Amino acid sequence: MTTLSPVDPSTEYIELESFICDAANMHDVLANQLHDLFSVQPPAGGFKISAAEGERLFFLSGMVTAMIEKAREAFYVALENDRKEGA
Repeated sequence: MTTLSPVDPSTEYIELESFICDAANMHDVLANQLHDLFSVQPPAGGFKISAAEGERLFFLSGMVTAMIEKAREAFYVALENDRKEGA
């Protein structure tokens, strides 16, 4: 399972592990970037970041959001598959 691929209708719980780890790692990158840029006292005029830094933050936040939504969708697909197997 990758961020850009659709959730396979036959997804099982074991298949979620690597994707959830990837999402957690992407969140860690975003958190580190935010920490590096904003963990200091803001200058008199407020924080100013370059266009490239801003684009990177928007990209990272978009990726984290997409990965979380996909993980949620895949979880419910796996849950439904598990219920079908147990019935």
